[in-house]
Amino acid sequence: MKPFFPDCHTHTRQSKDSQVTMRQYCERALEMGIDYLAFTDHIDLDPADFSFGYYNFDSAWKEFRETREEFGNRIELAFGVEVSCQTSLVDEARAVIEGRPYDIVIGSVHILDGLGGDISSRENTPKMFEKYGVGEIYRKYLDEVESSIEQGLYDVIGHIGILKRHGTPYLKGLDLAGYEEQIDRIARKLAEAGLALEVNASGMWQPPAQPYPDTEFVKRFLDYGGARVTVCSDAHVLENLGRCVPELLTTLKNAGVNEITLFKNRKPIKRPI
Repeated sequence: MKPFFPDCHTHTRQSKDSQVTMRQYCERALEMGIDYLAFTDHIDLDPADFSFGYYNFDSAWKEFRETREEFGNRIELAFGVEVSCQTSLVDEARAVIEGRPYDIVIGSVHILDGLGGDISSRENTPKMFEKYGVGEIYRKYLDEVESSIEQGLYDVIGHIGILKRHGTPYLKGLDLAGYEEQIDRIARKLAEAGLALEVNASGMWQPPAQPYPDTEFVKRFLDYGGARVTVCSDAHVLENLGRCVPELLTTLKNAGVNEITLFKNRKPIKRPI
């Protein structure tokens, strides 16, 4: 039997940093044998963000319904969003989530409150590390991730560790011992909240050469009773759809993950790996 092949986090032309239509993704997904495909376009709420104000719910919902009409009997499709979560913008995040027909809502940290700029940006990440120092950036990032768990708005916490994308040269020299307690607390809180941990394959072809988060963190999450894990490519271009997800599923299976969680109508559905 063919292994189940999901991709729970992708970006379309409804995100400012993608040009791909939902239809194009579906055609490619059928060629690849993808079984479940979630469109999770960016909602960015901080004026410091590159795509602040770009997302248009009506446009995204219309395109999704048209795409589902054409492809919904051949592939399981989910309508979602990736919200850039910040401690100072909880009310704004709630306002763009509640009352909308999302299947899956991902909360991801991109902007660090008070420091400005995107910590997953090729241009901005090095500037932030050089201006504030690796220790302050790393601590602030962990604070924002922990806050995103506590906000109670999201189904999934996205790409923990994304600051490694363009910050790997800076982070290599960081002594993690001083952050161990908080990292462990984040894994525990995530598990206790019943939220899904996203394991994002994009880091496997980016400088870290490992998923976001790494398997050590996944194991911590499991040790604390974490039961929901999603996988994704985080594709912004068609060529990256489903990229490295099959390999990631094997890695997760070896780490003790036996089921992947999907979402429909914001309700979790388990599928065996």
